[in-house]
Amino acid sequence: MRNKKKTSSRFWLISAALHGVALVVLILTPAGQRVFKQEERPLKPEIVRKDEALAEVIDDIRDLSVERLRAQVALLEAGRERMAVNFETMNRHYVPFVAGQIASARARLTQEGEKTLGRQEEILTAARRAVELKAAGSDPMWRVFDKHRAALIAGQEEIRRVLLLTAADDTELLATQNQAEAVQMEAFEGLSVSVSAQNQLWNAEPRLETLSAEKTKFEEARAAGEQALKEAQAEVARVQEAEKAAFVRQQTAQAAVGPLKQAVEKARKEKTGEAAAREALKTAEAAAKAAQQDAGKAKAERGQADRKFAAAKRHADGRAKDLAKVTDGHVKTAETIRVKTEERDVNAAKAAALQEQAQALQKTVYEKLLVKLEEQAKEAPKAAPESKETTS
Repeated sequence: MRNKKKTSSRFWLISAALHGVALVVLILTPAGQRVFKQEERPLKPEIVRKDEALAEVIDDIRDLSVERLRAQVALLEAGRERMAVNFETMNRHYVPFVAGQIASARARLTQEGEKTLGRQEEILTAARRAVELKAAGSDPMWRVFDKHRAALIAGQEEIRRVLLLTAADDTELLATQNQAEAVQMEAFEGLSVSVSAQNQLWNAEPRLETLSAEKTKFEEARAAGEQALKEAQAEVARVQEAEKAAFVRQQTAQAAVGPLKQAVEKARKEKTGEAAAREALKTAEAAAKAAQQDAGKAKAERGQADRKFAAAKRHADGRAKDLAKVTDGHVKTAETIRVKTEERDVNAAKAAALQEQAQALQKTVYEKLLVKLEEQAKEAPKAAPESKETTS
């Protein structure tokens, strides 16, 4: 029993010690300090009831208000001085800069615009002249085109630069400038195609003349070859007839020799008329031999005629092939000339029309942009005269 009381007392002592430690820890933490620390509250000012003391308080408040107002007035005065300096700086630098930018843009536009329109007019005149003169006008047109193409593109780019600098918000004018440049490039393309077609014509026309001369020559050669072939064919026919006649004579002569041999043999047996029979046989054999020689000669002549005919046929066939080749080249070249002539004339006319349209569009942009620059010059702020005093 006594042991239980001792154990219980010891437990309560440990528990009290632990709770004490926990309470100290809570008090030492910031949260505990905020809870347990007693905040010092400012005491309420005493109410002033005496007249003299109240007057002193009012004077203090008035003095404090005056000091604050003086500080604010000084701050405003400093701000006014800074604004005056800023406005003077703007008058001295920014306003002249804007006016200078407008004047510079107008000068560039006037210079480049007039040159660009002048170049477009020269190209238009050359294109119209080329349409009238056709081949004779192609070379002068090309020279003008080649001379002004790069400078004209640069001039249009300068006009665009002025437009973007001074009237970038005018979408309609910007669209017109884009159209002017696009139409100008189409005109350039038409001029290039027309000149290229004429260059091909300058190469094709002499070739057509050469082919025409060759065609005439080969036609004559073919006619001569055909005539030679006919003659060779007639010679072959004649030689064939001669060969047939010689062969018949040979057969006849050879056929006469046999009976004469029999007559000689009979005359020899009968011992009468043998000499005459032998003479007749000799004559017949000589005739047969001559006929055989004539047949051989006729055969040789036929072989020669056949070879001559074959050569004439090869020659005639060769001339016919040459003529067909030249005729094909002549036809193709003539067709090329026809197509390129049409291509030259159509594109020259198209380029002239496009050039006129491009010039009209560019002139519209130039004139409207000049009016805008004049309006901007009038509306631009004027620089005020410089003043030595920045404050009043």
